[in-house]
Amino acid sequence: APGLVYLVTGYIEGSSVRALLETEGALPWPRLEPLLHQLFDAVRQLHRRQALICGMSPEIMRIRPARPAASEADDPQSERLLISTAGIWSAQDLLATLHDSTLRGISMDDVELRYVAPELLTGGTVDQRSDVFTLGVLAYEMATGRVPFDGRSMPELLGRMLAGAPADPRTIVAGLPEPFATAVLRALRPSPADRFATAREMQRALRG
Repeated sequence: APGLVYLVTGYIEGSSVRALLETEGALPWPRLEPLLHQLFDAVRQLHRRQALICGMSPEIMRIRPARPAASEADDPQSERLLISTAGIWSAQDLLATLHDSTLRGISMDDVELRYVAPELLTGGTVDQRSDVFTLGVLAYEMATGRVPFDGRSMPELLGRMLAGAPADPRTIVAGLPEPFATAVLRALRPSPADRFATAREMQRALRG
């Protein structure tokens, strides 16, 4: 119709990571490990373009199911983790939203605060280390089925983030590799200086 504005996006087969966690719980390590490396590869590409994920959440991450080979000439396709750019915030937009929400009284559901680095919530410097924190939250939740920090209000959540003492994921799910647990707990430290400097560094640590 004349004057109608609409947006067409590609259809991504499969479930969101959020839906998967709600129906199946924590992802077993043999399934989780390749998906995590796909996530890190995607974030590294964004960083090369001077972009940040700034609190990306499981809602915008989808897992396309594995596919058998269509013929002898084709290779089977493993699960693929895909990210919708519609849910990726810029640091400036997220800070503006948090500011506006604070003025009217922010709800924990307004913004996915559980995935946002504490320096974003306190007006500190935002860089790739802020995304390392978000990657730590996502990896922790995918491995255990729960977020490392939670709260009924923004001050309560921020206080727990700044305390920086989430449970070791191996105490929640037995059998997780030690390098994974060590890397994730380092990524979740409250001070950016104590985290990995880049997503690449964290990805290497995950591999041990």
